[in-house]
Amino acid sequence: MHDLSEGVIPVILELILTDIASTESLVSETQAWRTANRKLIIERFEKFNFFEGQPSLKWISSTGKNSFKISGTALQKTEALMKLDSILIGILDPEKDSYKLYVFLRKFCKLAFALSFTDQDLQQFEVLANQIVEKCILIQPNFSVFCKLHHLSHYGDIIRFFGPLYYYSTFR
Repeated sequence: MHDLSEGVIPVILELILTDIASTESLVSETQAWRTANRKLIIERFEKFNFFEGQPSLKWISSTGKNSFKISGTALQKTEALMKLDSILIGILDPEKDSYKLYVFLRKFCKLAFALSFTDQDLQQFEVLANQIVEKCILIQPNFSVFCKLHHLSHYGDIIRFFGPLYYYSTFR
């Protein structure tokens, strides 16, 4: 669960938010639309009432790469992902790949945090992991699949062998 909450969730959440911020029609068609989009997303995060405390969301501009960065505890990042549709209500576009990526990752997390599983659930881990990777690459063609993201495809086998992730998680 740590690999998911501290490794995969923040990276993909940052990718999703960065993609949403680059959506032209989100705020206006003016020259400053990207800045306005970023400010709107940050404002929504700042005003949202998180149960586990406020994660920090910042826009980072560096040479060649501009993106959102989210920081906070693993639980705060996970809560931000699980409630993203409430935080960004009216902003998320169900037709965009970033929204579909969000849906796949949220399904994966709900499944990973479950206490019991069917054989079909265990097979679903690999399917969802592959869908997550495909959407990441569609959104950002130079996206590199990192080790923790690759491990998502093995969650079904891990759970089959060791039992639900909850039993050896620090989220209690």
